Amino acid sequence: MDIISACQQVGTYRGAAAMCGVNHKTVKRIIERAEAGGKTRDRAPRARNYDSVAGLVAGRVAATSARISAKRLLPAARAAGYPGSARNFRRLVADAKKAWRRENHRGRRPAVWAPGEVLAVDWGSVGALHVFCAVLAWSRVRFVRFAGDERSETTPAMLAGCFEELGGVRPKTPAEKAFAALGPVAEQFIAGSAASGNTRLASDLDELAALRAAHGDAALTAALERAVAFRRWRAEDVWSILAAGPGPRAPPRRGRSRRRPAQGPVRPLSDYRIGGAS
Repeated sequence: MDIISACQQVGTYRGAAAMCGVNHKTVKRIIERAEAGGKTRDRAPRARNYDSVAGLVAGRVAATSARISAKRLLPAARAAGYPGSARNFRRLVADAKKAWRRENHRGRRPAVWAPGEVLAVDWGSVGALHVFCAVLAWSRVRFVRFAGDERSETTPAMLAGCFEELGGVRPKTPAEKAFAALGPVAEQFIAGSAASGNTRLASDLDELAALRAAHGDAALTAALERAVAFRRWRAEDVWSILAAGPGPRAPPRRGRSRRRPAQGPVRPLSDYRIGGAS
């Protein structure tokens, strides 16, 4: 029920408070505010026991970039005449630090993307269905695929599919640009190595550059073709291929029928009968 209407009906603060379920002081405050035209009285700010040292605290907080503690400031405040408790002083210091950080925040600079520089990836899930999403930061090109899990081998497979869809990884560092000069197989190796989660790709490229100088472009290109075919994405794998010499150009297909060993003549079971038993 409206408090003003209840007070007009019963004529007393306590009666209106009993009808509306509030305190009679609340009813009095609402009636006085309505009689004053809806305006509240201006309250004088209440004095606090730390007002005399508020300037000292604000200065120390600003001088230390809000890193000074209330425990370190309290002796200086006591010497300046602060009579209150340590707990109340900690509230003053906390408010001063909050005010300083509000006026001196570091802020955020908007990111400036370049074409092909940043690929943002993330997983999401809807029930048992998992969604892999990759977005190029500059062009907003999206790559979305569904999977049944988020295992360690699923993410590299999704990244490999993403790089293949986007046309590979653009060489960025001088080592990548020099290595990519070998041709498409080098770009495939860089993309596959990055998709496999190789965190030492930069050092691997330096080792591959040394292998290129030692064995030549033709031998290294052939080794890279075998490494890509057998999905070997480390520099030591390429070194092993070079050390092993020429081998099969591609891994054997799964499910290929194998030749059975030649069988000898088959003897009948009657030849193994013992003692003429039937």
